[in-house]
Amino acid sequence: MLQFPDGRQEKTMALLDCGASGIYMHKTWATTQQVPTQPKEIPEQVHTVDGSLISSGPVDTTTLMLSIQIGNHQKHISFDLITSPNHTIILGIPWFIRHNPYVNWVTRTVSLSSQFCHEHCFASDKYWSPKRAIITEGTTSYSINTVQGVPEHYLEFQAVFPKPSRPALPPHRDYDCAIPLEPGTIVPFGRMYSLTEPEKEVLKEYLEENVQSGLIVPSSSPAGAPLFFVPKKTKDLRPCLDFRGLNKITNKDRYPLPLIRDILEAVRGAQRFTKLDLRGAYHLLRIKEGDEWKTAFRTPFGHFEYKVMPFGLTNAPAIFQRFIDSVFSDLLNQTVVIYLDDILIYSRNPELHSSHVKQVLQRLRAHQLFCKPEKCEFDKTEVKYLGYHLSPTGISMDQEKVQAILDWPSPSSIKETQCFLGLANFYRQFILVFAKQTSHITHTLKKENLTKGRQARWAFFFSQYDFYITYIPGSQNILADALSRRYPNCTPSPSQYLLEPSKIIGVAQSFLEEVQLEYSSLSDHEVEKLRPLLHKRQGYYYYRNLLFLPTNRVREKALQMCHDSPVAGHRGIKATQELLSRYFWWPTWKLDVERYVQACPICAQVKIPRTRPAGLLQPLPVPPAPWHTISIDFMCSLPPSAGNRVIMVTVDSFTKMAHFTALKKLPTSQELSQIFIDHIFRLHGLPHTIVSDRGYQYISRFWRYFCKTLNINRALSSGFHSQTNGQTERLNQGLEQYLRCFCNSTQSNWNTYLPIAEFSYNNTVHSASKVTPFFCSYGFHPTSFPTFPRSTSPLPSITYLSKRLLQIHRLIRSNLLHTKRYMKKVADKKRRTTPDYHLQDKVWLSSKFLPSRLSQNKFTPRYYGPFRILQLINPVTVRLHLPHTWKIHPVFHDSQLKPYVPDPYSRQFPCPPPVLVDDVPEYEVQEICDSRLFHKRLQYLIHWKGYPLSECSWEDASSVHAPLLIQRFHRLFPLKPGPSGGGPTVAPRGAARAECSAQAGHSARATHRVFKTRRAPSLSCTSRGPRMGMGPRSAFSLRIFGVS
Repeated sequence: MLQFPDGRQEKTMALLDCGASGIYMHKTWATTQQVPTQPKEIPEQVHTVDGSLISSGPVDTTTLMLSIQIGNHQKHISFDLITSPNHTIILGIPWFIRHNPYVNWVTRTVSLSSQFCHEHCFASDKYWSPKRAIITEGTTSYSINTVQGVPEHYLEFQAVFPKPSRPALPPHRDYDCAIPLEPGTIVPFGRMYSLTEPEKEVLKEYLEENVQSGLIVPSSSPAGAPLFFVPKKTKDLRPCLDFRGLNKITNKDRYPLPLIRDILEAVRGAQRFTKLDLRGAYHLLRIKEGDEWKTAFRTPFGHFEYKVMPFGLTNAPAIFQRFIDSVFSDLLNQTVVIYLDDILIYSRNPELHSSHVKQVLQRLRAHQLFCKPEKCEFDKTEVKYLGYHLSPTGISMDQEKVQAILDWPSPSSIKETQCFLGLANFYRQFILVFAKQTSHITHTLKKENLTKGRQARWAFFFSQYDFYITYIPGSQNILADALSRRYPNCTPSPSQYLLEPSKIIGVAQSFLEEVQLEYSSLSDHEVEKLRPLLHKRQGYYYYRNLLFLPTNRVREKALQMCHDSPVAGHRGIKATQELLSRYFWWPTWKLDVERYVQACPICAQVKIPRTRPAGLLQPLPVPPAPWHTISIDFMCSLPPSAGNRVIMVTVDSFTKMAHFTALKKLPTSQELSQIFIDHIFRLHGLPHTIVSDRGYQYISRFWRYFCKTLNINRALSSGFHSQTNGQTERLNQGLEQYLRCFCNSTQSNWNTYLPIAEFSYNNTVHSASKVTPFFCSYGFHPTSFPTFPRSTSPLPSITYLSKRLLQIHRLIRSNLLHTKRYMKKVADKKRRTTPDYHLQDKVWLSSKFLPSRLSQNKFTPRYYGPFRILQLINPVTVRLHLPHTWKIHPVFHDSQLKPYVPDPYSRQFPCPPPVLVDDVPEYEVQEICDSRLFHKRLQYLIHWKGYPLSECSWEDASSVHAPLLIQRFHRLFPLKPGPSGGGPTVAPRGAARAECSAQAGHSARATHRVFKTRRAPSLSCTSRGPRMGMGPRSAFSLRIFGVS
């Protein structure tokens, strides 16, 4: 009896078929009885007995929950709708598993007497009798075992949850565990460990079980690892193998394990969880054939080796993680996270969780991976995973682990306090303002500091003298009296150094005195520790005639002398180490020199990198169809030919067909749109993507609006990286080579050969597609020479041509994919992987392609910066935070960047603040770099003192108060623009101040308003709207597409 949701009841016959994989209802009968239905979440294919698909197609419709009554037995069931003319209802395996009926073949009855039926299906009866049965037709039957703990809607995957039995040998896979050894090594043969009698009994059972299942076999291998036992949590014994000798000579597999922090971030916000635990874990993978002998181990019962991957191998976690990641590659961090053998399925939408779990179970069944049902949890709102408690409200630590901190005894010593803080620090991500809450504990670890170190050193120094304070009359105090009687107009005679003291590499007397003073900061313990290595001479400590430097202060000064000074010349690590080793020594001098040179900002800016360029090749995707993606570029500065001086090259990225358009000049964005319509759109329609460089035509507002209106994506190259549009750049070289072959001596007839060059290129086999662009586009080759006879075959039909073109396009796509993979393989041999950049990291930017702001470029720095990373656009492209005065695109390829190494010695001083002169803030000018006439005003390029070259700026001559520097600049560069009359026109007051400043030995200054003129270039005008659609031709370009 069937009862519908509206109360109607209908009697019908049902077939109990234990060979059916589901519960089904005849679709036509359901339509006749107006059974309420709903679409199925995941359509399924149903096969007949002979393996063919049923004629009604996939099962995509199911009924609502209907009440089915068999005698006093009643249960709500949902039916899948199929075409089954012989049977209205078919009760298959899920029904048998749930109700576990008893079949009596003699009496041909089925008794519904299971415990489940007693608790759920006969609950309305006051007295329940096990003799409830119905008559049915005989049918084939086999044993069905219900999986305990697995919900009913997952029982179709009961093969994933087998009952504990003898493990079976898994099949060979592509991920079998290989054990590669280092060249010239031999697998060690270790001694056996003694075992107790209980351990021997467990070992004997372990060997018998695994030998019978084939996981372990007797061995005659020359290798042999010892075996021992460790207790489990259940106090049972777990056999372990000591593979340390084998692991030491094994080439390591560096496949990464997932970060716990990334896993927790992926499941944040999930509402439903299902946790699965794989049975056997490592034993699910085989040892690679031929490497089994390396896993041999010794026991009192013989010599054995593994056929499956054992625990204890150094590469076992990486191999297993790679295998499990490959099985769920498209589901990782979407609906499932996996850490080795622990699988967690999560869903942010609870209604989709069942389908997500079935996807995972289907993968496990397909790859013969099995789970322990007793350790699995299904459809939970809270679950424990990797020591964390996950729930829809958030992530917290497992209370069992937190209890260890709560039960921690009060520390009674500094060591115990440090141990407690080290443990609690692990949970700081779950504790708000952790440092503030533990500040009262960390304060107890601080030592009392009554005086500063500098005061202590001076006190120690003065303690060596006995001072007597006596009065000296003024008439006798000649030295002090002379200082107060200096004549005001007495000017010292100028001194001239033939060689400045700062340029001498030696041990100056002032430096020696400072070293001797630093000796006083050494403790007695440090002196005793170094005494066997040092000897004292004339008040200094020496190591093999090298002066010992005791503290970082004097060591840093020695490093500056041996690396930063002009005599040292910013040499490399080896040269700096050699120079320093002539004079000084301390225990870590080699490491300190290496760190100092690597972090030197001057070296980072001026030295040429000796490594391969960074950034592996990232090919553009293969278009799905012809003229879907095109690339455009211009060949400029050509000799005039029929009034034309520019060639526009347009290439289709799929067929590789090209069009060469001769132009009189480089077009504007409005002119480019009309050229695009005349020469590209009329022949091939609108493309999906246009690849180009960053020419002014492509970054203009009009072109951006034009492409946006026509739904065309713009793919612009990154700054100074023409390889992005390499296809067109390479074609430009070939076109130039063609025209060189046929142009006359005056080079004025290339315009005549341009159409023929286009035909020649399109009729030539392309190395990427392996066919000609003409053949790829039209499916046949054009007639090139009129003297050859043409084919007289009948014209092919349209159907034949369309099929032929489809086959050609499939072949072309396959060839393009193969070519891109080959190009990437070849290109990556000359490159290196990109450094692991993160947001807010600092990098140096190459100045190779940057417009120089100086009059001379020979000795300008090779790198500018460092600049912060604002965005990681793709694996090889980043966006930088550039100075606002730079008018360039801030996106660069990794090949133009170099990682910034932080300087532990703080050699980069902050930029100097302005100096107040007559209450006016002024910045010091270090040098005049260039001059120009800008809007009929004379301007100078100023290099500000204490600021990098990247901060140079153009300032009006009237604002620059540095006459001496201006005069020196014009003496060096007399042809540069300068003030009229031969001398600089400056304010007298500023000139006087600049001259006095220069005479006093200071650099000239510029007023504060000079500095205020630095501003970012304006990108728009507030009084005018954006210039879009200006002019008759540009307006026509948009009107033809229905845009006014």
